[in-house]
Amino acid sequence: MIDPTITLDDWRAWNWPFESEVPHLYLDCEGIPTCAAGCAVFSVGQMVAIDWARADGSPATAAEKATEYETIRGMLPAKLPGYYGEQCTLHLADEATSTLIEKRFDANARLLLHAFPDLLSWPEKARRATYSIAWAEGAGFLGHYPRWSAAARAHNWAACAAQVGSWPAGSAKFECDISPVNNAGVVPRNAANRALFLAAGS
Repeated sequence: MIDPTITLDDWRAWNWPFESEVPHLYLDCEGIPTCAAGCAVFSVGQMVAIDWARADGSPATAAEKATEYETIRGMLPAKLPGYYGEQCTLHLADEATSTLIEKRFDANARLLLHAFPDLLSWPEKARRATYSIAWAEGAGFLGHYPRWSAAARAHNWAACAAQVGSWPAGSAKFECDISPVNNAGVVPRNAANRALFLAAGS
């Protein structure tokens, strides 16, 4: 993990209540093939690069991975994981899940460090909340949140908190107002992020 104060096990445990880990492929609310803890799989090539296993634990072939990808991609989006699980023949072992989560966390952290070179000197709670926003939206969220970004650069954590909240339809109050439509986990995530920023500024 790029952030030396947040371990992989720590992040997995903290993130779980907001986005549970699914050991098979499914479609997210936007119809994107996804696995583990919200780790998008954008192409057959990415699918093949993942360490998928058959039911008996043996490694899946590239052809099996490609077939699974096309099968799930052709299903209805935004259903419960079990809907997809009934059609899945491949799964992720815990080690493969850990690898995907660590790669995604570090990819987000690198982008955040590019925008905020002093990121690792921020209070741990402010960093965790920022990683959480990036996990839910991708580290590219910065371009959409100028008020939050300015507050973060000024280390004004209370002002950061003021931009994070639950999403009422049509509201312009919060910048960090991820829609909970087909994604209910963002409501408690937003609340947790806001609380972390407030605690960082106290």
